[in-house]
Amino acid sequence: MNKMLMVGTGISSIGQVPILGGGRTKSLSQLIKSMFSKGEAGFAYDMSDMSTLFQDASGTIPVTAAGQPVGLILDKSKGLAYSAELFTKFDSTLSSTLSSTTTPTVVTSTVASGIYGAVINVNFMPEVYKISFAWEGNTTGREMFLSMPDGNNISLGFGVTGTYDKFIRFKSQGGLAIMRSPNGMGQTFTISSVSVKRLLGNHAYQTFSASRPILRQTPILGNELVTNGNFVKDVSGWAGGNGGVISKSLNGIKISSSTSANTQASQRALTLANKVVVVSAKFMNKVSTGAALVALWSSSTGTIGSSTAPASAVEGVLSFTVQVPNGFSGDLILQVNNSVAGNSVEFSDVSIKEITGYRTDQNYLAFDGVDDFLVTNNIDFTLTDKVSLFAGVRKLSDAVQGSVVELGRGVFLETSGSVVVNAPAGAGVAGYKTYVQGGSASTLAAETPATFPAPISNVLTMHADIANKISKLNVNGIDVSA
Repeated sequence: MNKMLMVGTGISSIGQVPILGGGRTKSLSQLIKSMFSKGEAGFAYDMSDMSTLFQDASGTIPVTAAGQPVGLILDKSKGLAYSAELFTKFDSTLSSTLSSTTTPTVVTSTVASGIYGAVINVNFMPEVYKISFAWEGNTTGREMFLSMPDGNNISLGFGVTGTYDKFIRFKSQGGLAIMRSPNGMGQTFTISSVSVKRLLGNHAYQTFSASRPILRQTPILGNELVTNGNFVKDVSGWAGGNGGVISKSLNGIKISSSTSANTQASQRALTLANKVVVVSAKFMNKVSTGAALVALWSSSTGTIGSSTAPASAVEGVLSFTVQVPNGFSGDLILQVNNSVAGNSVEFSDVSIKEITGYRTDQNYLAFDGVDDFLVTNNIDFTLTDKVSLFAGVRKLSDAVQGSVVELGRGVFLETSGSVVVNAPAGAGVAGYKTYVQGGSASTLAAETPATFPAPISNVLTMHADIANKISKLNVNGIDVSA
């Protein structure tokens, strides 16, 4: 096989990208172009290029700012190139007559109520197309819209005249109708400058709004707001008992339960009001049951933010971001909760920092860790049996096992041909794990030791060969396969 599938996802253009060994730099767009210069199949998604991001799966609502959902990402592996012109003529009409099958054409209603329009003679497939045309003569207050082959309509507005020039992802095969709702028989509008071209590439989408990730930007953090390091044993008004002791440890502070109670240490946090802050702390050496917890609380506002580790987690990093309300004058809480006598946990690197801004050239997608995902349609593998995948991923939690890459319907469901990279390896496990399955009884696993607690960014390299039964995993260039 002489071709390789090249895949790049979650990448962001941060200035220039150094090319190892040559002393040169390339922009991200140049790098993508060189990766696919020999006709490699695959896709490349660039979160920093907001012109390729849309809030809906159809591509009609652009992403204009961080905080918006992403329902469609255009593939840049083909350079955002288009097919040849697909429109030749109008094929038929709906409750109307045409003055011409080509443009410009005047569409005349033959019904007193309902809808009427012209159907474009293109057999659309489930792909992304760029649709362009202009209309005029539309009566004010009457809606113009596109009637899609899946039965849905895309509104174009209610103006007297207008133009349309957008990407649309077709969900099913069929024709496209340009319609308007009439206000009487004999009503007309004119269509001109029609263009239909398919956008080449393999585009990612999500039709369910609840499962769309959110576009975010990397925060810029200000000065440390926790400075004195003086933790005390109890917090008046904080839910739960104390029933324990706090002490210094080699790592920072140790909280130990002497009875069956939530045991906590606290530190005053009096300068946070009206700030957006990131709260984080590392925990380790947890003994027995219970769970590590970090929270912000005051008697005037109650708990405004918290993060709790899985009960099975022995070590890890707890972190949350919160808008601190006006009037907050409370405490930073460290706790081992749901504990019994003998439980303990150690904390270090306790931090509260204000978010002072965002890096506009460092966009990323934030997945909720529950049901957020994007879909790319099937890619032609007939010319290759090899794939290279490049993804920028930051692991934010070790609470629940998550899959970064999954080729096949699932390594535990397929009988052959499956590859998966898990981050974390399992619930409460801070490492990574890879699987390769060639047959129902031949699953191979490569697992890291639990030394990469979230939140963390690492470069993972997996070498998977189903036929030769190879499953290896490198983290930051070091083989860590267990």
